[in-house]
Amino acid sequence: EAGVQATLQLADVALQAQQYQLAGFYLANIDGNRLPRKLKGRYLELKGDLAFALGGYEDAFNNYSELLKTGAEVSDSSRIKIAFILQQQGQLDVAQGQLEKLWERHETMPTNMQAELLYYMAEGEHSMGNIDKALDYYLRLAWQYPQENIWALTAMFRAALIYDGMGQYDTAKNLLIEIEAKRGRAEERTKAGGGNMVYPF
Repeated sequence: EAGVQATLQLADVALQAQQYQLAGFYLANIDGNRLPRKLKGRYLELKGDLAFALGGYEDAFNNYSELLKTGAEVSDSSRIKIAFILQQQGQLDVAQGQLEKLWERHETMPTNMQAELLYYMAEGEHSMGNIDKALDYYLRLAWQYPQENIWALTAMFRAALIYDGMGQYDTAKNLLIEIEAKRGRAEERTKAGGGNMVYPF
């Protein structure tokens, strides 16, 4: 059992370092059929995380489904991935319900996970046609989590596209200027007269 735990830890470290081939090597050296529940749960979660990282969402979902059946603890990061896959499968209501349940305890999560949650909640509302809710999530993400650059900038871009589609071109343009400013192009922000928007607006 100690050897399995060590191998799972090595797989996790390799996965976090994006060394996917190495992570797969470690996981392939474990016989998942002979593990106690707790270790089997961790094994299935790591297999799911690896498949997700490689874009194999169906394989990832199958592993996560098996994980849920074991009754073992499931990390919040994996629950977010499960909700994302459900969105991709078109199960938008189910995915949104899971994301909102996770959001109820968002204050206990690291800020990068909070930002990721908000982004997928926005994507879900957008896909369901709830534009106002989607915009609120996108913009809350952009303004409350500016340090989470990838999520914040992507959310601002998505919001700009929505405003553009609604014919609110000035707001869309100002959001795009904000994106440029946040990427360190302060001179363009100054020329365009933007870069000082405050949400809500």
